[in-house]
Amino acid sequence: MKKIIFLLLSLFTNPAHAQTLDSLIIDNYYQKVISSKLDFDYQNWMDENRTLPEGIYYQFEGKIIYEDGKKFVEHSPIHNPERIFGFLLALDIPLKEAWYRQQESSCRIYTVGVNSSLLIRLERRIPDELMERLGFSYTDKPSVGECPYNVLHYTFE
Repeated sequence: MKKIIFLLLSLFTNPAHAQTLDSLIIDNYYQKVISSKLDFDYQNWMDENRTLPEGIYYQFEGKIIYEDGKKFVEHSPIHNPERIFGFLLALDIPLKEAWYRQQESSCRIYTVGVNSSLLIRLERRIPDELMERLGFSYTDKPSVGECPYNVLHYTFE
């Protein structure tokens, strides 16, 4: 089992890479998502005064690199959060909820580039080293990102 996890971690140094793969492994990840009793709804955080419940949060950043003790992030757009969820579930990472906002070219009436955002809430804290290898950073100030008027909210059972 440890060999399989090591191979998966070495193959997928971050979930952004997992988004681009088409294979039986990815199909297995989708099966993990489907079997997790995933539910979702759309939320408008701009007009509805929403707050996040207390919990353990990680924000997807992309590939995280440390150089000379400094943290650098190679951001990558999120095109398929379900693949990332399947990847996390395959590693037995206990997802409770997630919020995804896709990349946009506008924010209401303004033409601006708005990066995609993925925030996850877990049942328990996971070692930061593992989560960073997967492209996530622990945050005590969770946010669904800029211009959150169309946020897809996922719940896992």
